[in-house]
Amino acid sequence: MENDMSMYGKRFLLAASAMVGVGAAGLMMAAPASAAVTEVSITTPSGFGSVADTYGTGCEYEVAATVNDYSESAADVEFEVTNNGGTTWTDLGSAATPTEATVTESWAPSDRGVYQIRARQGATAWQYTANLTVGTGFQVPNYGGSVELPFAGTCFILQP
Repeated sequence: MENDMSMYGKRFLLAASAMVGVGAAGLMMAAPASAAVTEVSITTPSGFGSVADTYGTGCEYEVAATVNDYSESAADVEFEVTNNGGTTWTDLGSAATPTEATVTESWAPSDRGVYQIRARQGATAWQYTANLTVGTGFQVPNYGGSVELPFAGTCFILQP
């Protein structure tokens, strides 16, 4: 009787080990099913005071997309922009391979209006920014010399 119990115990352990092994192999081989952009935002400050939340023409801003897959096999992230509710979207640079959770691209609006920027990873759904108001702007140069200018690199909004 004692040998029968140990035989059943061994069978149970073998079956349990096999199930754990199959489950672990499945987890290691599966690519992230939800690889996607989870948020898109402008990380450079917009205008201040009466022109808060307004961006400027001629100024450069950093657009950031947060992704949840930046593994070696992660799909590229692409950014697009449209102006004034248009149906035509234009690429913002070329697609970037993520190496960390945040992928960035530069955006320099050339015309006044209301813009929207979107990003996606691979063929997943697009994530959008809120509407971005752009007025006439002037970016203070950042010379990088021995004398540091006040407000260097800042964008002043001249006309919202």
